[in-house]
Amino acid sequence: MTKIKKFESLEVNIKIDQDACISCGTCEVFAPKTFEFDKNLKTQVKEEPHDNKDKIISAAESCAVEAITVIDNKTSKKLYPK
Repeated sequence: MTKIKKFESLEVNIKIDQDACISCGTCEVFAPKTFEFDKNLKTQVKEEPHDNKDKIISAAESCAVEAITVIDNKTSKKLYPK
């Protein structure tokens, strides 16, 4: 299942492929104000994420299975993965 979260307050939209997620937790290390585990130990975006764009992209890059996609809010351009 892929979950897409859109936030007006963030510079980016975040899409998480929870079927691909292996719960390694690196995204939470790189962007702890944005990512957390749900009850099934799959990554999800917090209700009110507060990390900046660079931290969110670093978190996506750290994902071993590329389960996180980051999209620019204004241009709709995919920032990660390229």
